[in-house]
Amino acid sequence: MVFQPNELDISSGIESYLDSVAQINHKSNRISGFRILLYSGNERDEATKTREKAYRIFHNADLYTNYQAPTFKVRLGNYYQRLDAFIALKKLEPLFPHAVIVQEIVNLKP
Repeated sequence: MVFQPNELDISSGIESYLDSVAQINHKSNRISGFRILLYSGNERDEATKTREKAYRIFHNADLYTNYQAPTFKVRLGNYYQRLDAFIALKKLEPLFPHAVIVQEIVNLKP
């Protein structure tokens, strides 16, 4: 039996699948992106101080604090590209010398 390319056409199935994924992503308000981790540690007071310091400097900043025993984390921003996060990190380094970029699911802005 000789394989004929027309007998097994999976391209329409793949296109249909990609279209459905694109529709789901379009409806979602979150995507894979980056944030800047300002603090990660076991000290609640230190996490609170870091968050307050960031709020004083960046009044409209998107700040996220979470606790997953035993670690507190304070993160900044919703960056869609690593380069944007890196530019922001370079500006923050004098104020937050231990800050690093982390990959996360971030919020899309309307």
